[in-house]
Amino acid sequence: MVLILGALAIFLYLARWTDIIRDTTAPLRPDKRWPYGLSRAQMAFWFFLVIGAFFFLWVIIGDTDTLNSSVLGLIGISASTALAAAFVDSGKRLPQQVNLTCRRSIFHNRDRRFASRFAISSTRRRRS
Repeated sequence: MVLILGALAIFLYLARWTDIIRDTTAPLRPDKRWPYGLSRAQMAFWFFLVIGAFFFLWVIIGDTDTLNSSVLGLIGISASTALAAAFVDSGKRLPQQVNLTCRRSIFHNRDRRFASRFAISSTRRRRS
């Protein structure tokens, strides 16, 4: 029990002060930290639940053959949820990036129009 509680305490410390379960693709909060990611928190919850139950049953029963396919399926579902969330988030663009891209395209189009007008006016001046 001490080992499980120690691992849980270390994880909670890391979750609070590092970005181990934070969503780094979301906008920053007012305190300049990333918000927590639900998929990563879910994966960590199921991992600790399964590992804690495994060690508990190992200590009580003395048998290490307690993990069955449904438990491994739960870990797989939570891992695939986190993977799918990372895949979906990779396609997102932050509002600052969209705004910057829109500004660049607007200025590029404006400069190109002004350049074409200048080129037309300079050729008309040469002919006359």
